[in-house]
Amino acid sequence: MIRQETKHETKSVACDLKTVEANGTFSGYASRFGVADLGRDLVLPEVERGREVLALMRAGALDGLSIGFRTVEGRTDSKTGVRKLSKIDLWEISVVTFPMQPEARISAVKNFDAAQLAAKLRSAARQIHP
Repeated sequence: MIRQETKHETKSVACDLKTVEANGTFSGYASRFGVADLGRDLVLPEVERGREVLALMRAGALDGLSIGFRTVEGRTDSKTGVRKLSKIDLWEISVVTFPMQPEARISAVKNFDAAQLAAKLRSAARQIHP
């Protein structure tokens, strides 16, 4: 039997989480298209599957989130059978149809429209300087 090892690449960066709400919610970017990260990796935008997922999210047809992780520390409660994870390596956050945790849902989808943004800025500027 030949055993092939899977190599995992881990990257991290320190961040200041001053905007985490009391209930643990926060917002931000996991990655940005077309911008090289500190590890010199750049994610290319505008693939067909990405456009499809975005359209489904904007339509409200796709709104689940799920995580992929490796358990570092955890134990299973013998009475309930629930595995309590005290430490994990988070590998991914994915958009899914049926999340394992039913409350893990997308709460907002940004819609960047440069023309709309420019119109709002012009309107705001007129209000400041009539």
